[in-house]
Amino acid sequence: MGAVCGELHAESDVRLIVGVTVEGFSGTDRGSGLAVDDGVLVDSGCVTVNPRVIAVGDVARYRCRLRGRRVRAEHWTAANEQAGVAVTSLLAGATVTHFARHGYFWSDQYGHRIQFAGVATEDVRNVEGDVAAKGFVAAYHCDDALTGVFAIDSPRPFTRLRRFL
Repeated sequence: MGAVCGELHAESDVRLIVGVTVEGFSGTDRGSGLAVDDGVLVDSGCVTVNPRVIAVGDVARYRCRLRGRRVRAEHWTAANEQAGVAVTSLLAGATVTHFARHGYFWSDQYGHRIQFAGVATEDVRNVEGDVAAKGFVAAYHCDDALTGVFAIDSPRPFTRLRRFL
């Protein structure tokens, strides 16, 4: 599905640079004492190793129950949904509520509506529409269970499938 989105950019004369990582930063090393690894590591309550510090949104890296590895939810909807969990944990001084929602985002790009909800896995299947025409819905599965839904210009079928997550 990333390749399909890449095609949208290419069709609009946008050059994508992929596979490039940051090699380092210059400046003074202040160090926060927080555990970091491709983001600030948090528990399911958005609490860091220091219970007086929380992290949400793009920077927060939490363990995904489905995949069993740490992930970042890199869209404003995640930050919005994580905020209530994080504040509750911060005020309690410990993790008392848990962020358990799967990711959701939408974006309008080059005249196309792109939507995603859930967790992407390696098993992705087109379930409706035409991928080449950029109007379709695809479903992600893990052991035949629906884990995610991706769509371009198909809001109604997307919403219908999203209810099963």
